[in-house]
Amino acid sequence: MMRRTWAYIQYFFFIARHWDVRLAGFVLYHEIKGEHKYKTRSTGIDELRNSLTEEDLQHASIYQPVSFYIAELLFQQLPFHIMQKAFLDAGCGKGRTMAMAAYHGFTQAEGFDLSASMVAQTHTAITQWTKLYPHCHFHAWQQNAMDVQVPLHTNVIFLFNPFDAFVMRAFVKRVAESLQQQPREMYVLYCNPLNKDVWEAAGFECIFHSQKMHYLEGTILRYLPQ
Repeated sequence: MMRRTWAYIQYFFFIARHWDVRLAGFVLYHEIKGEHKYKTRSTGIDELRNSLTEEDLQHASIYQPVSFYIAELLFQQLPFHIMQKAFLDAGCGKGRTMAMAAYHGFTQAEGFDLSASMVAQTHTAITQWTKLYPHCHFHAWQQNAMDVQVPLHTNVIFLFNPFDAFVMRAFVKRVAESLQQQPREMYVLYCNPLNKDVWEAAGFECIFHSQKMHYLEGTILRYLPQ
């Protein structure tokens, strides 16, 4: 209990120092509420210097969990039929949104991350989530987004700006290859959508956008086969 309390305090001051106190209070409220609701232990920051090479760090973002507030908002916009299918978190970190996907009814919740230590923590969490969400199959693996083979059953992809534009372009190409092999409806839940234009250039259309307190921003992009 004390460890969790300390993690919340540290995270509050991290956000307050880098952005503002009002935002920190809002995010912390939803961290405590969300971790209890989805049974996750993912609050905190990790610069990943002990788990990634210097070359990889040039293209990756630090580990910072997506705000439960904005992630929940995006999940709530998805059509019911798509929430019975397969979810993929690109840059899954500790797997927070995989648990959220299972909670919202997805039957497959998958994720990959470049950091072996992040994936190991996700594997630990999966042992608990499997009992909580028996309807959902979980799978997490370590891989570079530039090399990943996007599963042909994936219908929803989640991103919290996990890598730079260089890697994003390569990942979108991988997604396009998957859609070419298996044409299907696909949604991208994209928080802090700095490279939204890369997806739009690949045929995805923005169908929802929300921004709160300037920093909490999320977009939904949709692809429909011709």
